[in-house]
Amino acid sequence: SLRQPEGERMLILELDCRDELGLSSRKRLVAELIGRSANLILVGEDGRIIDCMRRVDYAGDPLRRLLPGMLYRMPPKQNKPDFRQLSQTERCDRIAASSKEMPVDKFLLDSFSGLSPLICRELAWRCRRDYDALPAQLAAFSDSVEAGEFAPYLLVQDGKPLDFVRQILNDPVFYGSPVQMAWMQDYFLRLQNEVGLESILEERPPKVLSSLGAMTQLLTLVIQLMRFKAQAGQAEEGAAPEKKRDLRDVLRYMYAHTAEKLSVEGLARTFYVSESALRSYIREMTGMGFYDLLNEMRLGKVSGYLLYTNMTLEEISEAVGFWDASHISKVFSEYAGMPIHEYRRSYQQPDTLPRLEEARTGYAVSEYLTKHYAEELSPKQVAERFGLSVSEMNRLLLIQTSRNYEDFLNYVRVSRAGRLLLETKLTVTDIAAEVGYGSVKTLNRNFFRINRTTPGNFRASVVLQPKRQEREER
Repeated sequence: SLRQPEGERMLILELDCRDELGLSSRKRLVAELIGRSANLILVGEDGRIIDCMRRVDYAGDPLRRLLPGMLYRMPPKQNKPDFRQLSQTERCDRIAASSKEMPVDKFLLDSFSGLSPLICRELAWRCRRDYDALPAQLAAFSDSVEAGEFAPYLLVQDGKPLDFVRQILNDPVFYGSPVQMAWMQDYFLRLQNEVGLESILEERPPKVLSSLGAMTQLLTLVIQLMRFKAQAGQAEEGAAPEKKRDLRDVLRYMYAHTAEKLSVEGLARTFYVSESALRSYIREMTGMGFYDLLNEMRLGKVSGYLLYTNMTLEEISEAVGFWDASHISKVFSEYAGMPIHEYRRSYQQPDTLPRLEEARTGYAVSEYLTKHYAEELSPKQVAERFGLSVSEMNRLLLIQTSRNYEDFLNYVRVSRAGRLLLETKLTVTDIAAEVGYGSVKTLNRNFFRINRTTPGNFRASVVLQPKRQEREER
């Protein structure tokens, strides 16, 4: 059977087939038609991905990793009403209840499903960006859609399709009266005179109290914008409803810092929200609790290293932020439904690896550092080895390991130093040289920064786990 989920740009083909043992099985072929993120995904009867045309690990949404063995998740719901299913009265009520601060096309895109960005810009142009004229234009558009009274048009310029609506609108960021716009233009001239214009690369001596002057100018802007808002009858006073905090950056922050010890309490402090609001948001957006989501993000990074590198589990544990690889092996096996080594053997085939050059490069850099940590390395030297700039290399490492070059290299060196402290009788000075540090002072400083203890105290207080001790003795 073939079906399309309501309001989604995707098709799902249900396939009745037979598995490797000849038993009846049902699989789904999911076509996600989402612009540059389009994909074709084969899903098994248990809901896990068999494979997909475009594997996605860190590069896309951290909540929807599209990798073999992972659970397939539908694109997240936008929680917006379909404009076709609302009555004219309901549409008018939503428009009337809006703050009318944002551009009309952005309001339409954020408030209704079933409207593409291009259609939103077209409707904004038809009503001349006037909220009062918007209900009539939206009703006329809805009626034409229901009656099928429309035909596609394509404007071509120099043989290429032209997005003419965007060129016509070219909406400014701030909508104000002519008097307000004149004030804004004068204000930015004054601000430019205070701080200069960096793009012209002009070197000039700083003004007296230049920092205080710039701060005063910025405060003036904030105050004046609030006054403009009050003049329009939109001041945030009295019974004005409190705006719901946009917490989408929370999920990005979690994914970028999976190697750290994250907690709900710490995240709430970082984003200035209550712990209950943060828990509710994460549950609403993902259907999972905080620690379940964090664990899934970490396992997604582990799966990437398994597929795209030949790093050992110990090395992967250091890159992702786990101290003991045995814990990763246990949790990942439960998550993927197969032993971790079998997962790597099954899916890390040269002819099936996706062409994600940036992903491969990021994994290759981290793998190189875990292999050559004891050598005398410089950021420029390593970046040039992989054809990157230092800033590009840092960006890839932050995505893969939640650490930049210096932090990740120090983390690997300190982790290896910790093992040598427990597994050998080398002196701290010898261990510093063994892991790539030029002096014992550098090892002590980085060891304390990461482990909050000195190498000597660490050796005296930490004991090898029994299984690892037996392994070393054998």
